[in-house]
Amino acid sequence: MLKNKVIIPNYISYAYIAEYYELYTLEVNDYKPIQTRCIQLSKPVNFNDFFHILAISDDTFRLCNPCYVSNTLISLININIPQDKKRVFETNEDSLYLKYEIEQLRQDSLQKEEIKKEKAREEFENSPAGKKERGKIHWSIQG
Repeated sequence: MLKNKVIIPNYISYAYIAEYYELYTLEVNDYKPIQTRCIQLSKPVNFNDFFHILAISDDTFRLCNPCYVSNTLISLININIPQDKKRVFETNEDSLYLKYEIEQLRQDSLQKEEIKKEKAREEFENSPAGKKERGKIHWSIQG
């Protein structure tokens, strides 16, 4: 498919709207770009914690940084934040990193617990008591 089949009609449509919007009583909102500052994270950070501490919305962040799609901000990548939030980031930077590390440790411990439970279940099923238990029929009434 030729790209021009779509691009040219769209361009003509947008040019027409830009020229004659007043005839159709269309309102044009003034676009006010967000003044941003570029920062670089030294460690990974969770999106939600970042938004909460900086008190910005997901939409505002994505407007400043359209390339981000995951829920984790990785380290050593430049990020644009609203100019008035740079000071807030600088004062809370360490706590953001600490929150991410604590969450990673919590998730790791939960995974370790799941692995332990799985091993214990497998050991029980392979034991003589587990084999004996498997032969029994368990009845349950749901209601």
